[in-house]
Order: sequence, then structure tokens, then C-alpha cells
Amino acid sequence: MSFPYTLATFTIANGAAVSNPIFIADGELVGIVMDPTAWTTAALTFLASVDGTNFYPMYDGSDTLIEVAAPAAATYIAIGDEAHISFAHFRGVQYLELQSGVPGTTVNQGAARVLIGVIRKTTTGTF
Repeated sequence: MSFPYTLATFTIANGAAVSNPIFIADGELVGIVMDPTAWTTAALTFLASVDGTNFYPMYDGSDTLIEVAAPAAATYIAIGDEAHISFAHFRGVQYLELQSGVPGTTVNQGAARVLIGVIRKTTTGTF
């Protein structure tokens, strides 16, 4: 039996608000390990893409922004079936970026931040 998870490294550069894109098409985001050193206070939101070029803020079917309102450094954020953020929201997303802040009000990080995404494989394939 193989381990049904893979890890992906999202990096938000010093002075930036958006991470590098990660291909997650064969899975769902189920957790995030926050940078262990620090996090400049901001919500953590998600940008989705189906082509790897054009990224859009993620909202649920009720037009509610999908966000972690107050993440902290050195924590593990479990994504499950909470009120407004579920791993099911990430089904069908080809590429994912993490964003510091909310659409229209991004927050640049005060240093490079490395966040680790935990992705559950949902189909047969490779990452």
C-alpha cells in the first residue's frame, strides 16, 4: 500500500504576497504547514487555475471567500469539512497558489515564507 499523500512547497518571496504555483490536479489540499519562523499578520487565501497561467481567488458556492482568517507561524492547518473550507473545494483545481491577504488587500510578507501543502492523491497518477 502506498502513502496517499504528497508534500508540495509553496514559497512566498520576501516582499511578495503570492506563492509559486503548484500542480495539484491529481489531488486535494488537506493541510498546510505554516513557515516555522514567522508570518506577517494576514489571512491566507487561495488562487486557483485550470491552465497554470490565469489564477483566480477561490470562493465557495455561497460566494464566501475560502480563507484561513488568522494563521500563525509554526502551525499545521488541517483542511477538512469545516464551515467554509473543505478539501472538496480543491477538486478540479489544476494549479494552486497561496496568497497573503484577501483579494484587493494583499499583504506582502516581511521575509521569504515557506509553507508546505499536504495533498491527498485522489486519482491514479504522479505528481
